[in-house]
Amino acid sequence: MTRCGVCDAKLAAFHQSTGKVAYACSVSRHLSRDQGHVDAFVLAEVKARAEQITLDVPEWVDEEDAQIREQISALEARKHDAASRYAEGLLDLDMLHRASQEIDGRIADLQAKQTDAAVVDSFDAVRFGLDALDRMTVDH
Repeated sequence: MTRCGVCDAKLAAFHQSTGKVAYACSVSRHLSRDQGHVDAFVLAEVKARAEQITLDVPEWVDEEDAQIREQISALEARKHDAASRYAEGLLDLDMLHRASQEIDGRIADLQAKQTDAAVVDSFDAVRFGLDALDRMTVDH
């Protein structure tokens, strides 16, 4: 939030007669500054402050995700094995088809679990980043 340097009131955006947008004191217009200049300055300050911060990001090792990947890999190997058995004449086409459908269903279920876990991890990462931003102080 930007504040007036004279009375500490909030600054409000308004359109100047030139067509440009400026920020001005919302109480008595003690102060008026070009929006583009102010926004560029604030962005530069935020970037400079962000570069000074070292975030200790925890290593996300998700055991459940690793187990799911192993299960998917094992199921894909079973599907490949079933195709090999069909090629060798040990399974008929109907048996291969049923096995493939069952394996594909299990893989789809496992992939859905992975997607759900990834969404939760993403929200955790966003929360972690927001917590870090909250810890930043703004000098007045």
